[in-house]
Amino acid sequence: VDNGKPVDASGSVTLSMGESFTFSDGVDFARQLSTSSQVRDCYVLRWMRYATGVQLELSALTTSPMEGYVGDPAIQSVLATALQDGDLEPGPRLQAVGLLRHQAATGEVSRALTQALLQDDNPGVRLAAAEALSGQAGDERVRRALQECLLHDANPGVRVAAIEALRDLHDGDTRQAFERSALSETNEYIRAEAHRALASWPISAPAQL
Repeated sequence: VDNGKPVDASGSVTLSMGESFTFSDGVDFARQLSTSSQVRDCYVLRWMRYATGVQLELSALTTSPMEGYVGDPAIQSVLATALQDGDLEPGPRLQAVGLLRHQAATGEVSRALTQALLQDDNPGVRLAAAEALSGQAGDERVRRALQECLLHDANPGVRVAAIEALRDLHDGDTRQAFERSALSETNEYIRAEAHRALASWPISAPAQL
């Protein structure tokens, strides 16, 4: 009621990507918006724009507009949180990986990338995370995650990225992972890459096949 007269608060709205809502009042509208993945993505994007001062786009995977900003720990925290948000579409998660991959290996950044590598349901995100972690393979947690992906990830591209990230390491666990891959890998190319990695092993630590 407004000024003694009834108000019809019902209506309908169509978002830019075609998602539509028909609601009875403002409360119903808010409830429906809260269930929309497009609205959630928009919410995170707006906060990322506010935090960085850069007009990010969901489709932008380049890191260049973020130079001078993404090194801020507060910005990294926002990106790490976005990367671990399973409700986000793959595009924003890929963008978060792209922005974080060139940053110092802080604990929060490393944990977010490792979690994405092991748990993200999108192979493109997992692949990007593997590539982003290649410079951190000396860290035990990262190394074990890469070994896990080499042996068990369902996507061949992710397994190849794991080989590339581990190739220059010569510890016993990594050698075992390469040996297992060389013996049991079903993809001929990856199996050959595992053999190639073992062939380049230092003479003092021969591989046993």
